[in-house]
Amino acid sequence: MKKIFSILLALAVSSCLFTACNLDISPADSLTGEQMTASPSGLEDILNGCYATMKDDTDESNYWWGRQYYQLADFASDDVVYGHETSDDLNMIFRYDERSSVLGNFRSFWALNYKLIYSCNVALATIAQKEELTENDIYLRGEAEFFKAFCMHALLKNYAKQYDPATASSDLGIILRMDSSDSELKDRATVAESYEEIINLLLKAEQDFTAGEFPDRESNKGFASLGAAQAMLSRIYIFTQDWQKAAEYATKVINSGNYELESAKKFPSYFTETYNRDETIWCMKMIPTDDQGSAAVASMIYNGASGCWGEEGYSKPLLEDMNYENDQYIDVDCRFSFVCAPYLKNGLILYPCSKHTWQDGIATLCSHPLIRLAEVYLNRAEAYARMGNEAAALADLNEIIDHRMDYDAAAEKGFSPSDYHLTSASIKTNLVDLVLTQKRVELSFEGFRIYDLLRNKKDVIRNYWGFHTNYVNGQSTGLAPGLDAPGVSTKWNYGRLLCPIPQQEILNNPACTQNEAYK
Repeated sequence: MKKIFSILLALAVSSCLFTACNLDISPADSLTGEQMTASPSGLEDILNGCYATMKDDTDESNYWWGRQYYQLADFASDDVVYGHETSDDLNMIFRYDERSSVLGNFRSFWALNYKLIYSCNVALATIAQKEELTENDIYLRGEAEFFKAFCMHALLKNYAKQYDPATASSDLGIILRMDSSDSELKDRATVAESYEEIINLLLKAEQDFTAGEFPDRESNKGFASLGAAQAMLSRIYIFTQDWQKAAEYATKVINSGNYELESAKKFPSYFTETYNRDETIWCMKMIPTDDQGSAAVASMIYNGASGCWGEEGYSKPLLEDMNYENDQYIDVDCRFSFVCAPYLKNGLILYPCSKHTWQDGIATLCSHPLIRLAEVYLNRAEAYARMGNEAAALADLNEIIDHRMDYDAAAEKGFSPSDYHLTSASIKTNLVDLVLTQKRVELSFEGFRIYDLLRNKKDVIRNYWGFHTNYVNGQSTGLAPGLDAPGVSTKWNYGRLLCPIPQQEILNNPACTQNEAYK
């Protein structure tokens, strides 16, 4: 591991952001490009370093990549009750008006993703130097292409407007760093250009994963793979509204036979061993020494062990969409197992979440699932819904339901599977909204909800008490705050729902344009 980090650190740019700086490579502590080309493990070391960087590569544990990946998505949404004010910068994920370009979480997530992108560019440059490529080389090139695309999208969906066909060619996206020598002072590409580059990388990755071979890595769900590239394409095509392609790539993954949805009996323990489960396509493989303890993803949303603050939990609207208090679903829907017993926190009743916990008997350890099969089914269901294929969309939704309902327990209550299946009668507003509701229920606390709201131009409505409002500990919470209360209703196009471009980036790269709401 020390060798991995010495390579990455030697490749790092002298400032904390990878913009317009000279490389400072130490010959004593690093491999040169020529040495990496000749070394049997040099290329692998670069890519393994990328995976390691996702798990912990900051001086402050609260800013590690995985924590920000989930919190920037989940805590900004209507899925989460904010039950405690803290000195942590996560405060401003909930409180949009207080977001600032100098905050550490926005700065670190930007910097870490560009560090990963740079490392992938170095890997690609290393491969390009080789006169002859082995099947291993081709496969590793696929990993670098995938990883770069994934990190680009992590930036794009947080720091830029969601894709809109009418404005994508003018809306600002992210700074494109095309190769390891690209340190030009330049502005952000458009959203359309950014997505075009992401899709090109993923299509190349698909080709390289197909043409290459690396059995030891292919069998490890902690590494990217052909299935991950195809699943990511289904996700990206959902974002870019290419419904036919989204369905096509989701079908490739589903029909591959390499993955299966967890059963209702097994799913409650899924997060304790995602890396061994058939539903996992790609996960952030963690081992006990990677545990972040009180800075872990679970630490803020779980309260069942030491090191867990339990300051956030399921929102009332999310629980309602889950049918949480409906007797027909109690002890039947296995997803209820992640909803912890309610408790009082600062005068608020919180329902903590036990996802992301208890791997290897450690409360705060989890190999977080970055892509799993349920999402792919939901991507296809949305694509089918958009194309007007109601029967196919409902079939995909019901496939997930069949794997989340304990029908033995249902039978004891006098219910049959058909009592849980979705039909045309289940559509209250439109079919797409039904898909999004099912996605909310299935993938809550897994980093999706805020993007689903914004790309569908849906306002963020948080009509429940918490510290996102003007709540004061001890006040009455018998009635909802009301839509006019501070922090409750936020228009989907409010500028501060975007993350600010970090101030350090603007200082280092004056050509980069700040998001309008932060100027």
